[in-house]
Amino acid sequence: MSKYSHISWLQKKTQIHQRLLVCLVLLCSSMFGFSQTKIDSIQEQLSQFSSPDSNRILLLIELAEWYEDEEVLDESMKTFQLAINEAKGLRSPRFLARTYYELGHYWRHRDNLEEGLKAYVIAAEFYEASEQNAKLAKLNKQIESHQAALQARNEQLMRVNDDKNDLVSIVAHDLRAPLGNIQGLVKHMQKDKAHSKDQVQYLEMIDRSCSRLIEMTNAVLDMEAIEAEHLNVTLQKLDVVRLVKNLVSEAKNTASEKQITLKSNLPDKDMNIIADQNFLQPVIQNLVTNAINYSPTHTSINLNVASNGFKTIIEVSDKGPGISASDQKRLFSPFQTLSNKPTQNENSTGLGLYITKRYVEAMNGLIRCNSKVGEGTTFEVEFESA
Repeated sequence: MSKYSHISWLQKKTQIHQRLLVCLVLLCSSMFGFSQTKIDSIQEQLSQFSSPDSNRILLLIELAEWYEDEEVLDESMKTFQLAINEAKGLRSPRFLARTYYELGHYWRHRDNLEEGLKAYVIAAEFYEASEQNAKLAKLNKQIESHQAALQARNEQLMRVNDDKNDLVSIVAHDLRAPLGNIQGLVKHMQKDKAHSKDQVQYLEMIDRSCSRLIEMTNAVLDMEAIEAEHLNVTLQKLDVVRLVKNLVSEAKNTASEKQITLKSNLPDKDMNIIADQNFLQPVIQNLVTNAINYSPTHTSINLNVASNGFKTIIEVSDKGPGISASDQKRLFSPFQTLSNKPTQNENSTGLGLYITKRYVEAMNGLIRCNSKVGEGTTFEVEFESA
């Protein structure tokens, strides 16, 4: 190659390098301009958020990555930290995991493996928490769905129960009047002495059947009133000693028919409690009647009244067969058939003790049963002393 040819080749090569350098400078300037435009765009979008938001956190992560690409490391780290703080404010493990994961990339690119590993470990912990939250959210959704179904079912059952109560009330009311009329006619016919022995027995059977049906009807109406919370209780001061004396006097004839002695241990002075006589009287009557029904002949029933100045307790004790532990658990539930039967097959609606307990509770009282099989039973009713 000649001297002049070599110089020409060098000149061409220099021109090519210069052009390449110019293109590289232009390309870098273009890329820098694009990066800056993108950063400005993200910052403008961030300014539209007035409070922490999931979309805002994603924009912060993207902005931190752009700062990292541009080697604006201080701003990148500040932006990552801002994203972390806002994700904590939202209590979002998912976005905290995403932020720490990108932060791990940041440290890895900076060749700081220790900080990168820390960030990845934290990201993994938050990711696991996020997965758990997702499972819990799904479970909560299922629970809410089941609760909604149960609520709908309960509402349906309540409507059915209301319809049942209305029907029972109507039927009971409609039955009570004609039953009373039948019993009245029977009693009128019993006054006629011209009936034969068989006719007298038939009339007595009709009278007893009417009495039983009326008793059952009244019990059903009482239960319906209790369930509908229509008990009109008027609490006032009353002398429980006088009330018990009167009830003992009324029940003595029934007890004597079974050769049962009715005893009472009552104080000589008045003893006042806070209760409603219209509800307290059937409570004591039912307890005494049960004691008579379940007691064998030639035994005794004791009624006691005692007070400590604050509370007054009325006790009805018998020497009957006692009540088993399993029967005691359902003693005050409606329509329960217990193991023991009345000693002379007396009628039982299965509602007496249920109604008794509800009456006592309506008067702010307590009722308890203490019984051992083979040793008898004691019912205690407790009221506030007046």
